[in-house]
Amino acid sequence: MRSEAELREALEVHGSHVYRFLRARGLSEQTAQDVHQDVFEIFLTSNQRFENAEHKRRWLIRVASNRCKQYYRKASTQRETPVSNESFYERVHSLAGDSCEQEAYFDKNREIWEYVDALSPEQRECIYLFYVEGYSTEEIAAMVQSSPSTVRGRLRRARLALRKRYRRGHYGLR
Repeated sequence: MRSEAELREALEVHGSHVYRFLRARGLSEQTAQDVHQDVFEIFLTSNQRFENAEHKRRWLIRVASNRCKQYYRKASTQRETPVSNESFYERVHSLAGDSCEQEAYFDKNREIWEYVDALSPEQRECIYLFYVEGYSTEEIAAMVQSSPSTVRGRLRRARLALRKRYRRGHYGLR
């Protein structure tokens, strides 16, 4: 079991990244807060040793991804609708307050992030981790527990869908 100081340090350094990831996955604010709390409760009781801060961050995102999948599985069996009513842009942009650079990034690319909202949760997850958090496909694969080729396929399909929607919206193509 970890100390309270370790938990506080992990929350300060990695808490916003984990929360933003959960919101990017499509969870409502309340559900994301619940899952966020679960992730750090798992961290508190875990015996996992970390090589560095980046290893800890990747581990926390992997745990968040697993908890998110469990939530969706549970929600589908209980006939709940786990998706937030806010757009992807609203969910993620509202959390960019910890970095002016990220806020400017989301403002500049608002239209694209609204198109991202129409993607599947898995594609949204890959797009977010690749473009916003800057992880490689191999790192994303380790976090979401799939193969790198699966992640690259999700990214490719997401890019194709985004390109198609963008062209349709701008040029009236179908």
